Amino acid sequence: MNNIEAKDEYQLKAMKEIEYKQSHDLTEAKMVTNAAQYDLLSMIVANFKSNETLYRIHLKDIEYITGHQWNYKQLREATEKMGSHMFHIQLPDRKRQLWLFSSVDYLEGKGTIEIDLNPKALPIIENIKESGYTSIQLKSTLSMTSMYAKRIYALCCKWANVGYYEYSLEELQRILNLIDLKTGEVTYGRVYDFRKNVLDMAKSQINENTNIKFDYELKKKFRSRSFNYVAFYINKIKPQQGVIDFDFTSEQQIFIKDLIVYGFSEYQAELIVPIVSRDQWQIMIDDLNVQIKFKKTTVDKAIPFLCGVLTKKYKIEGLISKKIINNGKSK
Repeated sequence: MNNIEAKDEYQLKAMKEIEYKQSHDLTEAKMVTNAAQYDLLSMIVANFKSNETLYRIHLKDIEYITGHQWNYKQLREATEKMGSHMFHIQLPDRKRQLWLFSSVDYLEGKGTIEIDLNPKALPIIENIKESGYTSIQLKSTLSMTSMYAKRIYALCCKWANVGYYEYSLEELQRILNLIDLKTGEVTYGRVYDFRKNVLDMAKSQINENTNIKFDYELKKKFRSRSFNYVAFYINKIKPQQGVIDFDFTSEQQIFIKDLIVYGFSEYQAELIVPIVSRDQWQIMIDDLNVQIKFKKTTVDKAIPFLCGVLTKKYKIEGLISKKIINNGKSK
């Protein structure tokens, strides 16, 4: 059994800083339907061990991370619904329907839950090598109250190194569990309602509570008369980003900061900005999205891919060096 418990102040602080790897299959799966369910699942994924099915979760630890108390009645209702809810996972050669929990036990008077996972769900949780993974900050996930904010935050984490991605409206609605599979009815079917109750709510909570800065844009594509795509704009906040050289213009300084957020070092960003315009950069990102979509590259290889394009097409030398020290300054 994996006993997920912080036994002292040091472990509590460490738990706040956990970043865990979640498979892309799970990030984009049609999953749980409310925030409490997602928090429980996040605690399990963050502490997941191969071949381990039994997990003991202490609610006091979650309350410490989030700063708010859980409603135990709602928690029981959440696990009841989770236990009866069928998960839909898209695998390479099939669609799988499965139930996540084998059993859930509440330990009387201890504020503790024991969750036994369905053994067939284990490959979905640990399927990192096959589908790639999303690096997610546990504190950020648990600190938000909106289910949609939690799910969109995970999607933002997936594309954080790229900084931009577009989802078709239908695909995003499917991921957020807004489409009834039986009737086809869409929750928040009107664009105004979807913007207000899903996208704006997510933007507010993600920007306030997480290590991501997120914005979006609704788009009409392929001659559609109505909005049918949602563009995500993502900046991942880093604790230290170095000082920008004031020899650059204000616009160039902003561009340098954006490139650092994408994952380039300060040294690399300063090489790129004098040569590549923002329009040229956007064309590169659009091409990268296509490469990722058709599995010609992966998100975790985005920076090497872009460095290769910049070196070949724009003749920028020094982007890839074996001697990178002092925050990217090469010596």
